[in-house]
Amino acid sequence: MRFEISQVPSKKCKEIVQNEFKYCHKHIKYWLNQDYTGPDSITKTTRLLEMATRTVQSLQQEARRAKTTDIALYQRKSKVIPKYHIVVEMIQSHLTSLTTHR
Repeated sequence: MRFEISQVPSKKCKEIVQNEFKYCHKHIKYWLNQDYTGPDSITKTTRLLEMATRTVQSLQQEARRAKTTDIALYQRKSKVIPKYHIVVEMIQSHLTSLTTHR
């Protein structure tokens, strides 16, 4: 999925995103502000944080396994892991702002 940049409708974000997330690490804040601000937002955001954390852990395990067997796969995983750490941090930040405003 590509994020459409609102200023220029024909331009899209070039970051690759796993299917579980609608947006990349650069644009996830827009999704959180749109879809995760309702009455059940704390529950939804907590579930999303758990999923993002599991995704990071899974990527780290896959990278560790690939380190000795497939160096190209290891490099790809290692390149993506920091981006998903950013996603986790943004979700945590959003969850903190939701809980402080309640």
